[in-house]
Amino acid sequence: MTLDDARSAWQSRAQVPGCGMAGDDLLELARQRSRAFDAKIRKRDLREVGSMLVAVPLVAPLLLQPSWITRVGAALVLLSCTFIYWKLRRARRTGSDAGAGSPLTDVLRAERAALDAQIRLSDSVLRWYVAPLAAGMVLTVAGDWGAAWLTLTFVIIVVLLAWRIVSMSRRAVDLRLRPMRDELTRLLDQAAS
Repeated sequence: MTLDDARSAWQSRAQVPGCGMAGDDLLELARQRSRAFDAKIRKRDLREVGSMLVAVPLVAPLLLQPSWITRVGAALVLLSCTFIYWKLRRARRTGSDAGAGSPLTDVLRAERAALDAQIRLSDSVLRWYVAPLAAGMVLTVAGDWGAAWLTLTFVIIVVLLAWRIVSMSRRAVDLRLRPMRDELTRLLDQAAS
């Protein structure tokens, strides 16, 4: 049974009052959703870590620049990369997989906990991801270029990019993550009854 087959079966049965999905079908649906969700999260985390692996060697030499503003900005970018890695790793561990023999309700609760961790992470992306990196980048450039039109242009580009990242994150939460959480809650309610 594929995820789409299980979803279709669940949705068609959910439309008929009093007829729910069998426990095994719900368990298989939950496990498939969990695997698909984990794969997406792993992909995102790998992309972020790959970006950091490129950024760190480019930014680290800036710690040796004569301008203290550039050094502070470079240190902030490097610390931000470390903090971002820690936050992504921590969120991924939250609600770790329930064991293979776990009851359906435990599997659904673990999946919902993992989803809640990703929602919290996405809701606060401005605070832990965007702001520290943007501040570090702006300080690095301002230390090298000073108060110039080029610095102002860079600040505007960083602000627009930051706004885009935050808006995309909020959109993902509203359009994908919260509906997934609502569906998991419905499945959990169905499994509990």
